Amino acid sequence: MEKGFVRNWVSTSMLAITYMKKNKTGKMVETFGKAISGNRKEPMVYAVYAFCMDRVGERTKAIEILKKGIAKTSDERLQENMDLLESGKKMKNEELW
Repeated sequence: MEKGFVRNWVSTSMLAITYMKKNKTGKMVETFGKAISGNRKEPMVYAVYAFCMDRVGERTKAIEILKKGIAKTSDERLQENMDLLESGKKMKNEELW
């Protein structure tokens, strides 16, 4: 799986989530980096990455990721989630999935 095709953002993101659950934040960040590099226009990658960063206690980095996603995709759901994180609330996942 680690040598999978990075344009398949779903499987790459799932691998990154697995790293998050195993407390391997460095590997998670590296894997999401690959997912974004192959799928710059896919807002869901940014949303999942930001969600995971928030879960590991990196809210500031999660907001930065959402800002990058907004710049690349102009997705309004990313903007809504960024506003929620900036105001200290949780991201809305129902709208993403």
